[in-house]
Amino acid sequence: LAQELGAPATAGGAIGFALGEDRFVMAMQQAAESGREWAVTPVPERLSALLIPLTAEELAPALQLAERLRRRGLRLEVASPGRKLGKSLELASRLQASFAVIVGAQEVETGVWQVKHLADAAQQSLAEPALATLLGATP
Repeated sequence: LAQELGAPATAGGAIGFALGEDRFVMAMQQAAESGREWAVTPVPERLSALLIPLTAEELAPALQLAERLRRRGLRLEVASPGRKLGKSLELASRLQASFAVIVGAQEVETGVWQVKHLADAAQQSLAEPALATLLGATP
């Protein structure tokens, strides 16, 4: 490939390295050409919450919730589905998350999320706007 692009032939072939900046520049150009607004959002230092999907069926809704909350300036992670709840809560503590958000079938159906404050183990049920406020989202 390098020779086809005009590089001299080398003994033993060639190796490559990329950082992906070309993809970043292309994305910026496409955004500018389409007229879409974009901005780089600073990432908070502390993890706001770990979202815990209880089964594989709740993974997609957990990822969608995480995306909506990230757009509001929150730093979130999503645990692997299917773990025991206790193990996922231990992971949240190790990650130094302030809260754990439990994403089960009932929560997905109602849109009311079980939220556990990891510092004092208090748990409450919150709809998404109240959840975002509790986690410290920007309006």
